[in-house]
Amino acid sequence: MADKSPIRLWELPLFVIVAIIGGLLGAIFNACHRQLFRFRGKIRLARLLETAIVVVASSSFSLAMAYYVTICRPKDSVKVEEFGIQLNCPHGQINEIASIFLGIREDAILSILTDDISYDVRTLLIAGFGNFILMALAFGLPMPAGLFMPTILTGSCLGRLLGNRFKQSFSPDIFPGAYGIVGATALLGGIQRSSM
Repeated sequence: MADKSPIRLWELPLFVIVAIIGGLLGAIFNACHRQLFRFRGKIRLARLLETAIVVVASSSFSLAMAYYVTICRPKDSVKVEEFGIQLNCPHGQINEIASIFLGIREDAILSILTDDISYDVRTLLIAGFGNFILMALAFGLPMPAGLFMPTILTGSCLGRLLGNRFKQSFSPDIFPGAYGIVGATALLGGIQRSSM
């Protein structure tokens, strides 16, 4: 009889690897924030100008990635209802990048963590590291913006990326979404500097 448990004991070292990488990325994020904070202007007009530049840059990046990097997959492969944007894809398919960058963030996280079909490596790399850089630039600006959900999304993408690699390298029975959860938790713990 096959083991029905989604996680096996031999996977624990792999989870530890994901957690260490997430914690280190959190430390890198905090180091970037400290460096940016030193260079951020104290003059109100300079801070407003910086905010405008970061908003335009992050919006442009998100739209450019969604429009120019077309990675399509069948709409019926998505478990999350009403998730997916068709941009530049044939009928019945969704654009993974557009769905993550332009769709509802909570649905994107849920899809990354629960879908059986593996996300394309390029999608996870672009969404993971793109969001990481955008978070680092935007954190601390004088505008209302959260850090919690972008951190969860970024950690989910990078954890799922490692989970997909582990599945290809070690066993087809590995569930990559579990690594997305560990990645999200580890990155959140690293950025918030707290244990989870």
